[in-house]
Amino acid sequence: MGHRATAKRHRHPSVQPARLLPADAAGWHHGRHKGREQLLLGRDSEECVTQFNLIPVGLRIVAIQGAKTGFYLAMNSEGYLYTSDNFNPECKFKESVFENYYVTYSSMLYRQSQSGRSWYIGINRDGQVMKGNRVKKTKAAAHFLPKVIEGQI
Repeated sequence: MGHRATAKRHRHPSVQPARLLPADAAGWHHGRHKGREQLLLGRDSEECVTQFNLIPVGLRIVAIQGAKTGFYLAMNSEGYLYTSDNFNPECKFKESVFENYYVTYSSMLYRQSQSGRSWYIGINRDGQVMKGNRVKKTKAAAHFLPKVIEGQI
């Protein structure tokens, strides 16, 4: 019987384990492809769920990190979401909570050049990630309901 060493990741005391659920899509799940986190690719799968850590990095500013892989969610200058091994400025998102408890996440680094409108994380009704510059804060694609995972704080 071999002994397997397990490395524990040290979490910041204010890291909050959560699942980010699209507000209009109960039953969506998170998937993985080639070891990288991907957001909400299909429906009704109990075995394919990804847990995220919401890490505060400033006042109403968070980093979103995959709990298992440690990869950070980031948005590039074209509005595409990707994952990064290391935390960088593209990993910072402004967290805005609305009266109905929906939460939006907008890029702290990028916005529309002419209008100044923010770029948001968004997932369409088919579960596909949308380009940040195509997502408006008033649309359901940008609304999430973070769910705290009990017993993991």
